[in-house]
Amino acid sequence: MADWILLNGKKREWVKSLRNTVQSNRTTAEQYEPRTYAGDIYSNALDLAQSAEKLYNEAKFSEAEELFGKAAKSFEQAKNSAFNSKLKFLTGEAEKAEQSAKWNELKSWAEKIRPMNNSLADQFKT
Repeated sequence: MADWILLNGKKREWVKSLRNTVQSNRTTAEQYEPRTYAGDIYSNALDLAQSAEKLYNEAKFSEAEELFGKAAKSFEQAKNSAFNSKLKFLTGEAEKAEQSAKWNELKSWAEKIRPMNNSLADQFKT
């Protein structure tokens, strides 16, 4: 029994660290508006994290471990997808503003791009 308690405690601590990774990945993904730019991937990640959390609270650590691992990867994918989609959208809007000589609008779009890609934003300097 003592061995089982020790083993279960170690598993719990490992899953707890994986749980923290999921939260960190989620926070990072949310910087790029994943609901807007990576909706399906982000929704899937939220569902996985919620299911894993439920298992964790029920002390089903092996099952929770698997879902937390999948959730962490899904949040990473959501971040990457949202980043790329948002950058593509912002760049497109800046190009439209540039083509129509809307310089104030172009400057605004360029500043929205800057935190994501400084050199790309510099291309739209007015």
